Amino acid sequence: MSDEYRQRIGIPEDDEFVQIDTWSKQKRGCDTDYYVYEQRTLDGEVVARYEVEDEMVIYPPQNRTIRHRKL
Repeated sequence: MSDEYRQRIGIPEDDEFVQIDTWSKQKRGCDTDYYVYEQRTLDGEVVARYEVEDEMVIYPPQNRTIRHRKL
């Protein structure tokens, strides 16, 4: 999954993309997973943090929505 999120956000291949937190919520037929990632240089310097929201509607038609925001 992190490769998919990395591409959507546009993280350069030279930078690390490290998951630092995760949680999930279920509400009204939606299962939503939240992830927090850090973008780091190869020296370990944090360049940015991102929250990714991956939402799936559990009833047909099953739709998936992925959103992200810079923290």
